[in-house]
Amino acid sequence: MDQFATNLFGVIKVNNAILLHFRGKKSGTVVFLGSSGGIEGEPEAGAYCATKFALEGTFECFKIETADFNIRSFLF
Repeated sequence: MDQFATNLFGVIKVNNAILLHFRGKKSGTVVFLGSSGGIEGEPEAGAYCATKFALEGTFECFKIETADFNIRSFLF
């Protein structure tokens, strides 16, 4: 559960905090740091990979939801 707290929920909390600022100025750039673990599962890394898969899904939604505010999103 610690991995979800750090790799997913922590990212969501930080993004929500800066989103108000970016929406107000109608611009901003957000960078999500993914991993190959979010593309393909790895042995003995189930929880880690699950967090990275979830992060990629969150990124996809975030990118769509913030497009009208001229907020650019990138996943690396």
